[in-house]
Amino acid sequence: MTTGSRSDRPAPTPYPHRTHPGRRPSSRIELDALTPHALGSLIALYEH
Repeated sequence: MTTGSRSDRPAPTPYPHRTHPGRRPSSRIELDALTPHALGSLIALYEH
């Protein structure tokens, strides 16, 4: 009798909402507060 061992299956990801299949880069930007300066910097980042 053969049963599938744990090594036959891929390991479950602990946070599936944080994983992206393939080679797609992703970035995360954290701000302490949404100040006018921080908002302007964020807009400038996406403009360039």
